[in-house]
Amino acid sequence: MVLLTFVVWLIILIVLKVMGASRVGCAAGKAPTYPSLESIQAANHTLEREYEHDAVLEAEGRIKGEQSVTGDQADENHEDMTQWLNEVKVIEKRMRRVRIVFLVCGVIIIPASLVLIAAGFRVLDGALKATQQNVMATKDIIDNNLQRVDALIMIGKQAAEVRDAAVEELASWCPNAAGGENNLIISAEGVPSTLEFIDNGDGTLSVSFYNDTKDLLNALDALEDFIVPGSERVEEALLLARNHAVNTYNTFEETSWWFYFAVAFTILIVVLAIVFMVGACLAWTYRLPQCFERLQTYGIFPIFAGLLGLLWLCVSGFAFALVLNADLCSGSPEENVVAILHQKEIDMDQLLFGMASYYIEGCTLKDKPDKPTSLFDDFLPYLESGIDLSQSFTSKIGSIDMSSLSRACGFNVKSTTNTMTYLLQTLDAVQERTAFMVEGLYCSNFNPIYSKNMYEAICYDGVRGLT
Repeated sequence: MVLLTFVVWLIILIVLKVMGASRVGCAAGKAPTYPSLESIQAANHTLEREYEHDAVLEAEGRIKGEQSVTGDQADENHEDMTQWLNEVKVIEKRMRRVRIVFLVCGVIIIPASLVLIAAGFRVLDGALKATQQNVMATKDIIDNNLQRVDALIMIGKQAAEVRDAAVEELASWCPNAAGGENNLIISAEGVPSTLEFIDNGDGTLSVSFYNDTKDLLNALDALEDFIVPGSERVEEALLLARNHAVNTYNTFEETSWWFYFAVAFTILIVVLAIVFMVGACLAWTYRLPQCFERLQTYGIFPIFAGLLGLLWLCVSGFAFALVLNADLCSGSPEENVVAILHQKEIDMDQLLFGMASYYIEGCTLKDKPDKPTSLFDDFLPYLESGIDLSQSFTSKIGSIDMSSLSRACGFNVKSTTNTMTYLLQTLDAVQERTAFMVEGLYCSNFNPIYSKNMYEAICYDGVRGLT
């Protein structure tokens, strides 16, 4: 609004200049021109006066007529002079009013507009810098999640190899227990009382590992590929998001000069407007040099008109931006942003689109939709089940005397124990990395940055700066 008022004032200056001194007098930046006495006399002496003069000559004679005309002429000259002075006084009063209005408006509008426009630009510049900082904060969070998902992919590939080796060994870890219910006959001295067993009455016990081995193998098979492909897909989407953030940040960096350009541009127009005001003041005091008038008319005026046209385009752009900004912030900004994303959904990576929609709108809903990265949350229960069964199996075979168990199995089970220990360590690492990944993708990491930028930088400072 302030910028529009400033532009209107500048347009008034141009209009006054174009109208010229013949229409607006000194308001055009030229010295005032008063009506001459001759113009008044010419307007008053018409052809009818000539006819009356001929009639007097015929009726009264030439000498008397000349004396009469001479007397009448003196009276007429006095009347013409009086009329001329009255005209000049009227024009001077009108000029005085115009001068007062012009100076008051110029002194008030130009400095006030300059201050308010600069303040508005500063608010906009602050909003853009805040947006830039929020973009960088988002990029930092994305970088952190890229490190997490990269570590998860690495440990997942390692865990898949360890799991495959464990499954292969568990399939034949105890050859003597391969058939039936996998009952092993073990000396009673090597079996703790906490295990389930059948007392054979001859100093030996029957212990079964069938269900334990079967459940463990099923749990390990359920881990499949340790969501490595899904993690790689998330990593790809995060890389795309990071590239968008970097490009956006670089765009802000490349256009950071706009604030200083806008201020300099405004100051230049104000200086030219002040030049016109000085020219008008000099014209009022009859001190306007001819060279200054020509410079003002043929040099400064075209530049001023061109800059004003450019300023008008800028005002139109600001008005358009204000309408878009107000439309974006009306109602629910989240729904408006997601609607814009839907228009670009075809050109966007689908997982990235889902993640952006979720963190912008989904996190604010009472009934949150399914998270696009729910594969990590869904994988944790399977992983925990595999860890629990591995711990149970390892604890069971570890509670039995190793020598007794090896004799009963017909195989040295020490390697199986070592494999299970290594598997447990790997599964624990995968669980830690997966939980770490889930934490990195919390709504509390992304949505507050979006909300702060949308409501404070765009919808508040942006609208305030544009208006």
